[in-house]
Amino acid sequence: MDENIIHSGEIRPVNHGKNGNSMTQKRKILIVCKNIPYPVYTGGDIRIFNLIKRISYVHEVSLICMSDIKLVRNAEKLRPFCKNIYIVPIVTDRKKIQKITLFFRPKEWPRLWQRCHMLLRGAPYGNIVFYHPVFRDKLREILTKERYDLVQFEFIVTGQYLPFVSDLLKDSKTIMVQHGMIAEELNKMADYADRISKIWYRIQAFLSMRYERKLLKTFDHIIAMSEVDRQKLVNYGLHIERITIIRSGVDVEEFRVNEIPQSDHHIVALGTLRYLPNREGLIWFLDNVFPLIKEKVRECNVIVVGAKDEGMIERYKDRSVIFRGIVDELETEIGKGMVFISPIRIGTGTRLKIVTAMAFGMPVVSTAVALEGIEAGEQEGVIVADNEEDFGKAVVELLSNRERRYQLGERARMFVEREYSWEIISADLCSLYDKLLRQSNRGEFLTRWNRGK
Repeated sequence: MDENIIHSGEIRPVNHGKNGNSMTQKRKILIVCKNIPYPVYTGGDIRIFNLIKRISYVHEVSLICMSDIKLVRNAEKLRPFCKNIYIVPIVTDRKKIQKITLFFRPKEWPRLWQRCHMLLRGAPYGNIVFYHPVFRDKLREILTKERYDLVQFEFIVTGQYLPFVSDLLKDSKTIMVQHGMIAEELNKMADYADRISKIWYRIQAFLSMRYERKLLKTFDHIIAMSEVDRQKLVNYGLHIERITIIRSGVDVEEFRVNEIPQSDHHIVALGTLRYLPNREGLIWFLDNVFPLIKEKVRECNVIVVGAKDEGMIERYKDRSVIFRGIVDELETEIGKGMVFISPIRIGTGTRLKIVTAMAFGMPVVSTAVALEGIEAGEQEGVIVADNEEDFGKAVVELLSNRERRYQLGERARMFVEREYSWEIISADLCSLYDKLLRQSNRGEFLTRWNRGK
């Protein structure tokens, strides 16, 4: 067995669900995830954790995922909601020199060869990174021992395992949760990259689009994040009836409106800086927009919450930018802010950072790209601005006008309560499960796969 990729046993919960009550027939559901969705640092983790938590009140949920060896303990937080948790620990934090030495270790050669073979066959780089033979074998082992009514794959990088287990899923429904449009995101990254990186992103965008078009057609159903994403999937050749929009939300009961401080002038940004769209957007704001704001409101500063980037910390030291990193209590940091910004100019996905800020009753200034998929404007507490001057003007107005700030904050909170409660969203997801499981399984995986070639 590979010394760096080890099977672990299953983790059984202390209890299952709240009261054992079921609004519908209890079904057995397996969630296939690329990582343990806890702590909830990213939009994807927030979504997966909260939906598992809620659908476990109705159905029997199991989870299989990969995890950095050091983070396996995080699965404990999911124990109350999952019947079984299967983890394949892997090493993800090797230094560059450690990665190079893998080529001189015979035990690593089979895995390295498999990845080279995938590369030569035109697999996207993201899929290659998340392909682990031991995870594939563990998934087959689980599906051999137990039958599930529905298997749900989160992100396209886990969807690549479907062809390896399709023969075990003839009596199960399969769902792909398309968290974002990867090919489109890569193309947008290329627009802002240097010459060498631009070529790389264009190649990966082409490979990703070709692969997604083929693979997505093999699932019984696709979940999209928004109407915008659903239309893009239709353009891939998928029938619109096979795509359902299940948005991401926020815990409106947990995230209460904070008392906005009157003496501070904090601007808050949320998101991991290890994710290129977040990093690029924040750099654009700090270099081009923030100086315009400082001219009008000299005492203001920016609080950045999320995984740090050491290069950015050094770049913006002594420039009124505070990098908090990952925090245990998000409401503590969000509560310090007067205005929430989302300056993302590239990327697709769940947009959870915006609705999270809105749940706290914060007014939002956002680019149109960052807001894509959320049908909100000033009536819902959001000001949309795409150039430096408009973005800076909107932030200055909110920092300077307390009444306007509270007005937009109240609208934002009401909008989230109405449209983005996890209870509403999880009910929609369970309704989709019922709809799919009432249908007879067509068992046409191989046919669909061959059509996609």
